Amino acid sequence: MGLRKAAILKLVSQAQELEIGVQRGRLTRDAAGQWHLDSVPLAQWLQQFEGHELVLIAGPLDDDRPVAVRTCSRCGRDYTDPECPYCHETRQRLRPKW
Repeated sequence: MGLRKAAILKLVSQAQELEIGVQRGRLTRDAAGQWHLDSVPLAQWLQQFEGHELVLIAGPLDDDRPVAVRTCSRCGRDYTDPECPYCHETRQRLRPKW
């Protein structure tokens, strides 16, 4: 699996942990012009969010462009994840367990 796809799927996993609505599938349009992700009608799925402010993120999983390597401003390590995995792990470990 490419790094870009892995990064997108990690974002999906994080969204699911926050119990945020996530849909994955191939985007198509039927004869009536309605958009679907696999067999899920998008208009029907979006109804659950009506009246709420949203952020929609769309990322094609078949994008083979290389992921830019970034350098963490805190620890100086290079990473390709959405955030520095070393600093994230440290924050999780040092977070108080209530």
